[in-house]
Amino acid sequence: MSGGWDKRICIWDLEKGTLEGTFRNTAPGASYESLEFACDGVILDMDYSPKHKEFAYASSDKMVYIRKFSTNGAKMTLVNTLQGHEGEVTCVRWNIHGKGSWVTGSEDGTIRIWSGSGLNECEQILAAQGGVCCMCIDKLNGSIVAGIQNTIRVYDCEHYRLVQTNVGHTDAVRSIIHIPERNQYVSCSWDQTIRVWNAWKKPKRRVIPKNDNKHMTLNSGDGDKPTTSGSEKKVAFSDIDGEEEMAKIPEEDEEDLQVEEV
Repeated sequence: MSGGWDKRICIWDLEKGTLEGTFRNTAPGASYESLEFACDGVILDMDYSPKHKEFAYASSDKMVYIRKFSTNGAKMTLVNTLQGHEGEVTCVRWNIHGKGSWVTGSEDGTIRIWSGSGLNECEQILAAQGGVCCMCIDKLNGSIVAGIQNTIRVYDCEHYRLVQTNVGHTDAVRSIIHIPERNQYVSCSWDQTIRVWNAWKKPKRRVIPKNDNKHMTLNSGDGDKPTTSGSEKKVAFSDIDGEEEMAKIPEEDEEDLQVEEV
């Protein structure tokens, strides 16, 4: 499936390499000239949600359209529209992590996270500090990787904090992909270069004993409970998200523990 500046959505048979059909506007009162128009503006980006079997496309008319997927262009029913951006919506991505959500970027300098239920409900707005040119989702941790002018910024998908900034391109970044096998981002730019970046990894805090004979490790957020022996005492520490987690450790080991960030 593809969309373009002609406002049309085309369906292709990849095995035959042939055009199988196009979107058909079945709305009452649609003129003959607009029967194949999927929106009022040009189509700038598109993505698919396997969870809901829907696809969304971003348009220069400042909106994102969500439709049911079908190989029959007349049955691509409009499910909803995402409205709120004040500039052209340049990119849209489906984030499978968590409950699932639509993520959009715009020339208005914002990245918006929308409810995965398909409702026009914006859950979070991120200030991108520049027009968003392209975007991808980290396939391992769900972080949002955005090309913002000539800079690549990575946002944690849990708390939407800026966690990594990659600088090196001298012109607008036009495309980014994530290669999970190597855990790297690959970007290309109008500066005629392709660059490879080490992907962001979510840091973990753990408790490491000074005495190698006695050890206990607690990774933040994994829900594992360490097993210990002897008398126990609760010790509180802050994880990377600033939330406290409680771990039980033996009193005899209390003075032998140190906290290390990895």
